[in-house]
Amino acid sequence: MKIHSNIPFRNHSTTFDLRFHPSPFDSLQTELIGVVKVEGGIKYLVSQYRIINSDHVLKEIHERGFFSARPYQLGQACDGSITVCVLALFYRFCQEGGKLPNQFLRAAFPTQDIRPHWPDVLATAEWQGVAYPAKWDAGACAGLVKSLHEINYHALAGIISALTEGGTL
Repeated sequence: MKIHSNIPFRNHSTTFDLRFHPSPFDSLQTELIGVVKVEGGIKYLVSQYRIINSDHVLKEIHERGFFSARPYQLGQACDGSITVCVLALFYRFCQEGGKLPNQFLRAAFPTQDIRPHWPDVLATAEWQGVAYPAKWDAGACAGLVKSLHEINYHALAGIISALTEGGTL
């Protein structure tokens, strides 16, 4: 497939997830956020294209993409690909504790409109591979706080840290 597009679209299979959006830098380019499953994790690449050729894009992800171990573990260092996994863990933390994730996001980021489409976040994280803790004990809560810091959600990490200071949800 060879195209240029100013309309977001997605090409997804059991082994790859390619999301194309208009480039924020050049109106004649399309931005790719591409993920390919590989042994032990994923390869992740963000790049710009004037013409999109899926075969070329997949080859480029394999050759130049950054490796990230999966399943994602709480506290795993940021490498540019972990945001969706961290948000899925945050969502699960909220659900299991009877909390509303969007309320925490509004409290943490009052001047921004951050409202993830949670079904897509969960499906994407689970497709990539995410390790949910069996129990939200002190270690898991500390891992979530570290993960939120890793994706630069510092204000949200502070709220969760204060909420879980006793050790569990």
